[in-house]
Amino acid sequence: MAHKAADYGAWMVAVALVVVVALVGLWRFSIRPGSKQTLPGEAWQRIKEEYPLPAKQASDIALPTETFTAVLEANPFSPQRRQVPEQAQQAANGDSGQGATKPPAPKFVYKGRMQLGSRQRAILEDSAIQKTYFLEVGQAVANFKVLDIDEKRVLLSETQTHEEVAVPLASTASP
Repeated sequence: MAHKAADYGAWMVAVALVVVVALVGLWRFSIRPGSKQTLPGEAWQRIKEEYPLPAKQASDIALPTETFTAVLEANPFSPQRRQVPEQAQQAANGDSGQGATKPPAPKFVYKGRMQLGSRQRAILEDSAIQKTYFLEVGQAVANFKVLDIDEKRVLLSETQTHEEVAVPLASTASP
């Protein structure tokens, strides 16, 4: 009995393989490249007639000179695009009458500190120009070098005269 069941299973496997081989052969025969199909030329002619191109090309359109000038002036890549403040323009032209003006001296406000792993950074704001800096010990800003960062103050050193300046914490907030 076991012998007949084994023969039956072998026959089933053989039949299944024959069916699979036949199907693969049919599939390969059906996807074999045949003759290429081409569209008739009259179909393209019909499209050209239904959707004609405009008679006036883009190169034929004349734009006013003012438009070209405005486009050239609005060039975002031009270094001259930024408007120069009047004070700086007068100083560049020598029309200031007061001589060369120095940029405002930095007035630092110590806002706090951040601990980033083993690195410590001070948050300093130059209130004269409204710019905030995140500085580590050894970094320099506006001719000042950071010597020490503490919870209550930041110790700065002027790079030319080596004069030390302590900037106290702006405010202490308590919960």
